[in-house]
Amino acid sequence: MEHFAFPLAVVVALQLGIFPLLLAGQRDGADGLALLLVTGTVVLLPCWAYRARLATNAAFHRHSPGMAAGCWFIPVAGLYVPLRVVADLLRVRRRSAGWTAVVLVWWWTWLATALLTLEPLHGGAVTPVGAVEWHLVRGGAQLVSAALLTLVVLRVTVDIRKLWYG
Repeated sequence: MEHFAFPLAVVVALQLGIFPLLLAGQRDGADGLALLLVTGTVVLLPCWAYRARLATNAAFHRHSPGMAAGCWFIPVAGLYVPLRVVADLLRVRRRSAGWTAVVLVWWWTWLATALLTLEPLHGGAVTPVGAVEWHLVRGGAQLVSAALLTLVVLRVTVDIRKLWYG
């Protein structure tokens, strides 16, 4: 599982480093690098969820390991099943309600980032806020999402290691 957890955490954490470049208007190389890092996240996150789910097979889960990986790509179900998968992974060590709140905030900012990224691509108007403000709002949501995802991935991975190795 660590084969995916730590590269995923690094890829997501690097997204945090790009945000200041995008804010400063240095969009030339930053946009391409951001796209590469988001693509890396899209590839590694389902792999991590699958491996983490396999590692906690004895615990209660609402979804199979295959669904833990595949749910990210299923229309409509991809809007809520990944949240349930990650919440189940956190419950393996009976995490507090505070961690549930972290997962919920991560999920809502993850969805907000996706919606804010897709809106201009479909010809939607960027008003009432201007283009710069639009990128700031999207970037802020992505920043929060990336930071919380890093925390959640590392927390679940550490918990699973403790479960296995004591």
